[in-house]
Parts: sequence; structure tokens; C-alpha cells
Amino acid sequence: MQSNNSENKKIINADFHCHTFKSFDGYTTPNEILKACILKKINCVAITEHDLVNKLNKFKFQQFGIELIEGCEYTTNKGAHIIGLFVTTPIHGGSYQEVIEHIQNQNGLVLIPHPFKKKSGICSIYKDPSFILENSNMIELYNGGYSNTKEEMRKILEYKEKYDLKLLANSDSHKINQFGYYINQFIVKRNTDLKSNLKSIQPELFFDSNYKSPPRKIYKFQQNKSYQKYILRIPFIIKRYIKLITYLLSFKRIATPSYSHLSKKWK
Repeated sequence: MQSNNSENKKIINADFHCHTFKSFDGYTTPNEILKACILKKINCVAITEHDLVNKLNKFKFQQFGIELIEGCEYTTNKGAHIIGLFVTTPIHGGSYQEVIEHIQNQNGLVLIPHPFKKKSGICSIYKDPSFILENSNMIELYNGGYSNTKEEMRKILEYKEKYDLKLLANSDSHKINQFGYYINQFIVKRNTDLKSNLKSIQPELFFDSNYKSPPRKIYKFQQNKSYQKYILRIPFIIKRYIKLITYLLSFKRIATPSYSHLSKKWK
């Protein structure tokens, strides 16, 4: 990875899709994300809670040279996920047209996460996602919580060309060991508008090669039918608080990354 060594240029290392405990399935605290950004030299982060804009103290991040982008992972009335960056208000249960319009009315950027993920990817939910793609700015080629098949990767690359989309790699982290597994690197001129750069520059994509596979995964016992049948009997709120308390009390080590280039795999 490159470092900031030019007076006129700046290196931006960004993770545009992550969650804290404010999301129903997230556990990370904002302080953990801040510490991870410092260690991993990530200087741009979008915290994208589910259907919630997380109002964090930007100054706390800025004093370490980290740009905090307000974001939201919106859920459409069909269950599909669409991320808005540079947004300030949520919308609940809208159609995909309403979600897109809501983001654009805030002068935000539209990011499509895990497009082929079952139950939440736009390409899994809608037979014709062309309107969404036509009105989007970016799409995830890599996502820490979902691995595309070769055919799905090929389709995303087609979408990139057809709809002039920027390809991203994001961690979609829910726990701190998952944060920053993927990052996007931009080289921009200093003192230029971040949003404009994100719309116009295709970033270089990296992953943390310390891991053999993305650290966010479903374990085999969780896929067992008996386990799934049993776990459904426990009320969600009880499961949620047990997992949250267990996570907060656990020892969490933020490891120094070793980033390797991903872009060569698709260029």
C-alpha cells in the first residue's frame, strides 16, 4: 500500500460499510472502530447502521485525521439493502424508488452492498434491478459477509461497465475483528471535495492477507437444522442481549493488518 508522501496528494484508505451495536445485528462500539482505524491506518470510514443514521462525534475521529461519513443501510419494503452515504435521515419501509429518491434528495451517494446476497441483495430480491443500478454510484465487488460466485462476479463487472459504477470492497463488519478486512484506496489532491472524488475515482482494492478467509462467517454448527430449530424458539431480544453482553465482556484484540492487492483479480 502507498503512504502519504506527496505535498499535493493524499492517500485515502476507506471502509464504507460497517456496523456498531446500534444495528440489530452489530456488536462493535464506536471507540473500537476509532482504535481500529488508527491501527490499520484507515482515514475514512462510513458507519452504516440498518435503517438508522448514527450521529457520532465527528471531531473525535477528525482529531486523528479520520473522515467520518454519515451513512445508512436502508431496507426496502421487499427486504433489499441499499446504502446511502453522506445522508442525515433514515426512511423506513420504502420502495426501492423511494429509497433512491430519499438518498438523492439529500445529495447523497448510492452504494449497492452485496447485490447477490440471499434475502437482502437487490439482484436476489428484484428480477429487474436496472432502475437501482442506473441511479447508483458504487457497487460492492467484495463484501466481508458474502462471497460472490464467479458468475456473480462477472455480472457485477458487467454492471460496472453498463452503469458506470465504481467497484468497492467493504468489510460489512459487525464485530471489531472483521473491520477493515477489505479497504478501498484513493489517491486524491489535497483540499479537494471528498464526495466528488468518490464519484469520479475508481479505488484500488485491498484485503488483509493475515486471514485465510474473511473473518465474518457462519460456523457449521449454526447451519445444523437441529440448532436452527432450537434457536428459533428463543425470543430475539433475549438472544440479542446475551450475545451483546458476551461480546462486550470478551477480550478483543485489534490486529495489525497486512494488506494485499485485490484489483489484479478483476482488471
